Amino acid sequence: MAHLLFVAFALLVVSFAFASSAGLLLVWRLRRRNRLHPRWPTMAPLSWLIHPGEPARLHRRLRHAVATAHYRTPGRGRHKVPGSSVDELISELLQEAAAVDEQLVLAGRAPRPIRRRLLAVSAPQVDKLELIAARLAVLVSASARPGGAPAATMILTLEDRLDALEVSRQEIADLEAALHIDLTAEERKPSEA
Repeated sequence: MAHLLFVAFALLVVSFAFASSAGLLLVWRLRRRNRLHPRWPTMAPLSWLIHPGEPARLHRRLRHAVATAHYRTPGRGRHKVPGSSVDELISELLQEAAAVDEQLVLAGRAPRPIRRRLLAVSAPQVDKLELIAARLAVLVSASARPGGAPAATMILTLEDRLDALEVSRQEIADLEAALHIDLTAEERKPSEA
């Protein structure tokens, strides 16, 4: 009987340790997801991941803007495109987003009249940071392609080549039609004579 109680207690301890480890891992992942950037801590509460309030929505918009600016298509890790002035701009964007995020946290904790004033200042800043992040994403995606040419230039080149191919095919079809008419006219001449 004592052996059975010991096994039951051991199973209880192991299951509690497993459940608490899983819970701690979940909280860690949620906190990391709530950050503006994985390496940049935030004071925003975890409830802001789903909270419908305006400070929480603005915080989520900042997170998405920073993620958009940080997105890199041309490679990661060792294959990453070498750093440039774009990296500096992204770093500055992150710093500004962190400053606005601190204002949002303060607004979330402030009484309603003060919150309105703080949000009236913070909301346009979030809009501007989103526009800057979008411009940075376009700049990064339009340059540093594996072939070395910007994406917009490559698309125009492909369109030009396709247009030239269509024109040449139409010219060939016109020539074949003209040659067919000429051949049939030449075939008729000897029979008429």
